Amino acid sequence: MKNSFARFAPIDLSNLSSYSDRISISQVIVFFGRMGITFTKTTIQNYVRVGVLPPLTEKRFYGKKHIVFLTLISFLREIYSLDEIKAIFALLGDVDDRLTLEIYNTYVSLYQKVQEEFKLTINYIEESTEQSHKNFPTLQSFVFALLISTIGTAAKASVLEICNEQ
Repeated sequence: MKNSFARFAPIDLSNLSSYSDRISISQVIVFFGRMGITFTKTTIQNYVRVGVLPPLTEKRFYGKKHIVFLTLISFLREIYSLDEIKAIFALLGDVDDRLTLEIYNTYVSLYQKVQEEFKLTINYIEESTEQSHKNFPTLQSFVFALLISTIGTAAKASVLEICNEQ
């Protein structure tokens, strides 16, 4: 259970400012492929076409903002539809690459704090579940699954409510 967060750990984009503002789609695919994240050319182009990603910086090039958005999409697509992701991104409005990266870095800091709380919660569940019970691992897993499902459901409902208020 303790490694569940690792799958969704934010990607380190600290060196993104050194990247060109003229990134080809092939370079974008390679960038994410090195981190084990799969995007196809068609998928990325579809994200632009339907408005999940902002328009290209030039007819054929992607910018830093696209890298940040695709990074977030790689996590968000696990629980949100494209329309919901589009609504979440609409909350940003038209921000430049610098501010987009700053917002992402804030997200990473908050993620790390949540991850620490997550670890404390798992430890609490481990310590508070009756270990003498013959089904201890099953009970522990159930409590954890119930807690995370409740948090996830509440979080998604809250995000969609925020999007609808805008």
